[in-house]
Order: sequence, then C-alpha cells, then structure tokens
Amino acid sequence: GGWSLLMDVSAIPGGGKISTLVEFDGALYAGTYSNGRLLRYDAGVWTSVASPYSSTTSIYDFAVFNGNLYAGVGSSYGRLMRWTGSAWTIDCYQYSGSYWWRRVVEYQSELYGTGFIRKPLFKRDGLYSVSVGSLGNEDMALVMFVYNDALYVATTYNGYLYKYDGSGEPVLLGYVDPGEHNWTIASEVMFEGKWHMGTRGGSVVKLMDDDTLVEVVEPFSYAWIWGSGVTAMVARNNELWGAIENHAGDISRIVRKEGTLWVEQSTDPPDGGRVSRLYNWDEWAAYL
Repeated sequence: GGWSLLMDVSAIPGGGKISTLVEFDGALYAGTYSNGRLLRYDAGVWTSVASPYSSTTSIYDFAVFNGNLYAGVGSSYGRLMRWTGSAWTIDCYQYSGSYWWRRVVEYQSELYGTGFIRKPLFKRDGLYSVSVGSLGNEDMALVMFVYNDALYVATTYNGYLYKYDGSGEPVLLGYVDPGEHNWTIASEVMFEGKWHMGTRGGSVVKLMDDDTLVEVVEPFSYAWIWGSGVTAMVARNNELWGAIENHAGDISRIVRKEGTLWVEQSTDPPDGGRVSRLYNWDEWAAYL
C-alpha cells in the first residue's frame, strides 16, 4: 500500500515529531518529541494548542484520569503535567534524579510512572512521586499496562517483565528469550483478549494467564540485527498491525500479522519519516 499525507507536522511552529497520541474530550491530541508541544487534530489539520512548558522538550506519554488530561514529560526535568484546557500546570515532580516521566498509567485510582536510567516504578503522592519498588538495573520501561487487577511493567535493556499487585514490590516474572535478539520490549497492544508485546528483535510475545510469555510472531528480517524492532502496534478489524523499524532508522514499514509472520503492507514513509505510533481514529493512520 501507499502513503497519503494528512498533515505535515513540520508546518507547526518549531517543528517536532509526534511521540504519543490520545483521544480526549472528543478530539485526538498528540504530544511532540524534541519541542514538547501539544497538538490537536481538527478535520485533517494539526493545531498547536500549547507551547512547551518551561524546561520541557518532549511529551512522552498521556493519561486521561478523573476527566483530566495528564502528560509525562522531560527531558531536562521529568514531571507529570495536567492540562487545564488552556495551559499546562505541574501536577507532580519526577522521582529523584529521573529526567523523564516516560510512561503514565492509571492503576487503583492513582497514576503510576516510569523514569530513565535505573529508576524504580513510582506513583504520584501529592506534589512529589514516591517509589513503590525496584525494576532492576534497567535503563527504562517502555511498556506498562493493567491486566487482571495487576500492573505489568516491561523494561529495556533486558526485556524483564514485572508484576505489581498494589502491595509490596514489583515481582520479576521473567524475561524475553534473547535467542533472536529479542531482549527489549518496546510496544504493547490488547489483541484477542490478551496483551501482546513487540520486541526490538521484531518479534511479538503474548502474555498468558499464568504470566508466562509465548512468542506468537517471529522476528522480522529487517529488525533483528540490533533492531529498533516493533515500535508500535494496533488491533484493527480483528487483525494485528505493527510498525517495524531497523536500528539505523532507514527502514520503517507497516506490517500485518499473518499466522506467525509479519507481512509487509507498505513501503518506507515519504521523506525519510519514521513511524512512531499507529492509531484508530476515523480513517486509521500512522503518525510520524
């Protein structure tokens, strides 16, 4: 298939790349990487609705909580921000020493987060965040989701999977088999009632009811050599779709699961773009 350009985000003042997406209050919003802008998608046009907050260079993740839009930001100072409808306000500061608030997920009526460079799982506690337990000696966690009343967190660099049930510390369940360079877990999606996780080796593993991981899609040939792998996934029309990127960033393809294999559905995006998110919104789109 081919690509149709809906909107060139470089037309937004300051440029930037889309790093995260969320549906909020009937509209699709995007956060940008490298300039920390908040964008809203209006009838085929991205509109900049908020300039970067002071010392915020990137919006990494969104969460809708108690009717409000929250964002985990960095990279000079990791903070949790709340959108008032017209401006950002600081809701909670980073865990000590973490320059990124990398993921934001609601669990048991509170917001939890992950940071950067060997930081624990932490949660909001007033204006400051507090640790709820170690995630090992890992760089960061790119994957976090709630399933069966527990919070799951998957890490880089080694692809560890942790489970937190609201008490004690996160429990290490295991790790992705590194046999085909699959060690880093990079993306997640709910598909056919199970959480599926994409790896930087280009494969997909499925979380089973007994908390084991089973590989359901084999590594993709473009990704396996130190690859950036499966950077995004989406479930659409009872099919699993993914975005595959190699380590150099010069190959970025849309793929669809057929059996245990990824099958290419697109060529590289135009102008050297790299797929960062897949999203179902009206006519579904890949955002660069």
